Amino acid sequence: MNHFQLMSILKNMVNNAIESIDMRRKNNFIKIYYKSDKKNHIFTIADSGKGISPQNMKYIYNPGFSTKFNYNTGDVNRGIGLYHVKALVVNHFKGTIHVASEVDAGTEFTIKIPIANMEAYDENIHY
Repeated sequence: MNHFQLMSILKNMVNNAIESIDMRRKNNFIKIYYKSDKKNHIFTIADSGKGISPQNMKYIYNPGFSTKFNYNTGDVNRGIGLYHVKALVVNHFKGTIHVASEVDAGTEFTIKIPIANMEAYDENIHY
């Protein structure tokens, strides 16, 4: 039932992770973890990218905010953005999103979505 919204969230998070990687460095990684507890689906997306500066951390969920600016062309790269990711997680799924980041070491986002808000349930279908 919520496939589109979940895939939009995960695709944006993975694209952000890919774009943060410096290909000149060795041992880069992007890791996606999934687990669940009795109440939540828990997704963790971690990378070894450039990280988010403390100055930018307070702006990452603002609409239109981006650090992906090409000074040669003037292009600003915009996917659905963290603003939209947070809106889907918090408003649509009634979940939470948490970020931990260190400059030049990477970033980790943890998204918790209540199982009841993710799963489609139809009382007319016998599971």
